[in-house]
Amino acid sequence: MADKDAAQKRKRRDKKPTYIVRREKKVLLEAELVELKKHVVELRRASGIPDSFFIEREQLVARIEDNKRLRAESRKQDMLLRNAHSIMCAEYLMKCPESPIETFIRLTTDLKQRRSALVSMREMKLAQADAFITERSKYMPATKPWCQEGKFETAEGHYCAEKLDNTPFHGVQSVRQVFEALQFFFRNMEISISEMLGDITVREDDDSTSSNSFSNHRLVSTMSHGVQVEKNIVKFFKLVEPDVEDEEDEGGEAKSPYALVATDSVNIDDMYPYVPEERVQMDISAAMKFTEHFCKKPANRRQRKPAHRPYCEGYRYSHVEVDEEEYERVVVLTRFFHVKLRHTEMDLPPHVLQEVRQGLACFSDTMVQSMHRVIFESQQ
Repeated sequence: MADKDAAQKRKRRDKKPTYIVRREKKVLLEAELVELKKHVVELRRASGIPDSFFIEREQLVARIEDNKRLRAESRKQDMLLRNAHSIMCAEYLMKCPESPIETFIRLTTDLKQRRSALVSMREMKLAQADAFITERSKYMPATKPWCQEGKFETAEGHYCAEKLDNTPFHGVQSVRQVFEALQFFFRNMEISISEMLGDITVREDDDSTSSNSFSNHRLVSTMSHGVQVEKNIVKFFKLVEPDVEDEEDEGGEAKSPYALVATDSVNIDDMYPYVPEERVQMDISAAMKFTEHFCKKPANRRQRKPAHRPYCEGYRYSHVEVDEEEYERVVVLTRFFHVKLRHTEMDLPPHVLQEVRQGLACFSDTMVQSMHRVIFESQQ
């Protein structure tokens, strides 16, 4: 019995440990891999295909794998940025529904006092609009079209829309031309809105306090479902056109023309009070700035004309085409809108209220369409 136990122990000791077996198997597999690679090289040479082809293929496969890893990491970083943007919207935008450029405005029934109130706040509102647009669009492309917008409902039941966009007008004559096109839209706002949006819009004020530098308009729009929306808006204008050639700014460069527009809503109007039991109140505050740039024309808009250029020999000529005008004036309109549809106690069906909300900032598109008509159709 003792001899049998000793034999079993000896048998167990003679068995190789697992890690030694795996190590030996690894050595054998590596040796086999080397032989297989040699065989692959022999087959490649026998087939006549150069080794560089297979090397490039292996490099391409490695690059594909690297690109997959980079894309995955890029998506991860992008999701972190989107998450941060979501936090900012939830914690700042939706919890601070007031416009950053709005001012409390009250107008009395006395025409002189109304006019005096608008004159006194004009410079302040224009400076506020200029500073806001400059800071808000500081890192955005200056001459490229872009748009950022968002809509949300506040805790008080107001529905707000914010929009910041950049609209270049190519090939125009001056800042004044584009600025006057905007003023034309404001003077005929009710006609443009009725024509382009289909909402019947009428003006309920007598325009007695308006001038070239400011205006006050009260508009009432009747939507397709019969809902009436009222707006009481003041607008301030400023056009700067340096006419002295040697006039320079602090950096030593010649000053460029520009224009500013500031828009805000009247909070209390003793002459034209709001009617909340019959109409939905819409508040609009906006800042707009026109700037002038000179940009290279895209190839599809360059006018080319034939020209003759001599060869080096001096007696033969070649027929070539040259660009007549390589650069063009571009006037850029940068705008910020904050539109608030105030909570109403009127009994409106949910789908009707939703349609009114969806068209909250459509007038901003109407504005640009009207300006295009005035500028470019008049040139034809």
